[in-house]
Amino acid sequence: MNISRRIRVGLIGAIMALVPAEATNYYVSSVKRRLNTILKRTLSLSCIYILAVAAAVPCELIFRSGFEANTRSEGGDLSTDIVGIDMSVAHPNDWVADLEGYPGIGNFSTGGFCAAANLTSNDHKVRITDDPTGALNSITGKTNQVLHMWNRNNNATACGWETRPHSDIDVDGKFPELLLRYRMYLHPDLQKWIGCPGWLQFWELKRDRKTTDSPYFTIQLMLNQDRAKDALFWRVNSRRTMAANTDAPWLWTIYNRDVPVPLGEWIAAEIYWKKGDERTGRFMFVIQRNGHPRDTIFNITGATVDLDNPDGNMYQYKFFTVYTGDGAPQCVDAKGGVLQIYWDDLELWTSFPPVNPASSLGGPDARNTPAMVAQSTTVDGVEFMAYLPRPMRFTFSVFDIAGNSIWNYSQSQAVSGRQRIFWHGGGVPRANGMYIGVLSAEGAKLVRLVSYR
Repeated sequence: MNISRRIRVGLIGAIMALVPAEATNYYVSSVKRRLNTILKRTLSLSCIYILAVAAAVPCELIFRSGFEANTRSEGGDLSTDIVGIDMSVAHPNDWVADLEGYPGIGNFSTGGFCAAANLTSNDHKVRITDDPTGALNSITGKTNQVLHMWNRNNNATACGWETRPHSDIDVDGKFPELLLRYRMYLHPDLQKWIGCPGWLQFWELKRDRKTTDSPYFTIQLMLNQDRAKDALFWRVNSRRTMAANTDAPWLWTIYNRDVPVPLGEWIAAEIYWKKGDERTGRFMFVIQRNGHPRDTIFNITGATVDLDNPDGNMYQYKFFTVYTGDGAPQCVDAKGGVLQIYWDDLELWTSFPPVNPASSLGGPDARNTPAMVAQSTTVDGVEFMAYLPRPMRFTFSVFDIAGNSIWNYSQSQAVSGRQRIFWHGGGVPRANGMYIGVLSAEGAKLVRLVSYR
């Protein structure tokens, strides 16, 4: 059976599962024949990706935000929380209801501020602020809003571990995998860190201790220094520490000195974690600079949980952090800089979407292939998000199950990047139903089933 026919059979089976049990055999046969005709027509070209048969796709977008619109940080520069609904992106975009309210996820919080050392916002900062490049947001028309963290003084002597600005969620240890996407801007001041003490961590997954004597497990993404070359390089490591003040050997430590660490520009990043032992665990970190091919920094098979307690108490999943050893922030400050990083366009998924244009971890090649990367349904209609890797024209059509074209949209100007297409249900009775959305761009046809309510 060729791939086009396999896709047709799978789609037909998924849709027919929705047909009421009392439907006549004639009705069922008629729907099958018409659907098969449509899919033969739309699946005839070489670039076909299926994104939205829920029963066949064990993947869900948990949350996304670009820190725009009604998103706000509470607590000023020493923020303790981010709340609100980001109206610049489609659902799920509510920091409380969607992120904290998702099953298995606890509170989102920021921290790392030590009262014992009297640290202020001049020392540590977590805030929503303007894009450091001054770029405009294409949705709001205003200066793009981003999350900014900096670490000027960590005073580890007074504060112990609580010396890092960070934002994290509590994640149930039973999650089998997670995918984090965002854009990251490593500030040029990080170059001043070379020659200063220590290391710099920007992401972490940690199973925390219940008591000071119980073990914890951690995976950390970090930057290290190559002082001989006056350059930074990538590092990831994992270890299980047995007691509060006892260092344990790393389970694995891997360096990447081949892919440069880009400073002073936005890069797209993906971090994928799959729970497993030495044979089944997976960890991947991929970046892509604007105008460059993707770079897989790490692709690791190994233990990614505490094997003695894989489903143990909640993990801390640190989206963002600027965590370093004692003395490093002060050293950079003495050179006229600040350890600081910006983040934007956060997405958290339960796994890889079937079409994954931003990554080399699966799906089509984002440099050459358009893709439909998201879809959400509201009471007003259906919003599609398409990805176009280079300037191109496209058309978008919606068909009903009988094969009738009921809505068409044509983009006459060549555009690239992410494109939002909103179908308000025109021409369709306001009733539940299954429809087919087809995006056509330069010979590619991307098919998506839509459940319109």
